[in-house]
Amino acid sequence: MLTLDEASRFHGHLGPFLMLGFEAGSLGRRLVDAVDSRELEALVMVPLKTPFSCIIDGVQCSTGCTLGKLNIKAINSRKV
Repeated sequence: MLTLDEASRFHGHLGPFLMLGFEAGSLGRRLVDAVDSRELEALVMVPLKTPFSCIIDGVQCSTGCTLGKLNIKAINSRKV
C-alpha cells in the first residue's frame, strides 16, 4: 500500500477524486482488517471517464489491489 503522497506521484497529481478513492480504499481495508492486498478484492463502480476514473487509482494505491493481480475491477456506473 502506498501513502497519499506516493499515490499522488503515481497518479500524476493530487486531486479530490484520487483522495476520495484513496480514503475509500483505506477505510475498506480497515473495516475488513486486511493486512495484505492478497486478502482483498476491490470493485470500483464509477463513470469510466475523468475525473471519476481517478477514484480507481486511489483505491488501487491504498489497497494494493491491481489489474495485474486480478483483484480490482472497474465497473462503468452512472453514479459514484
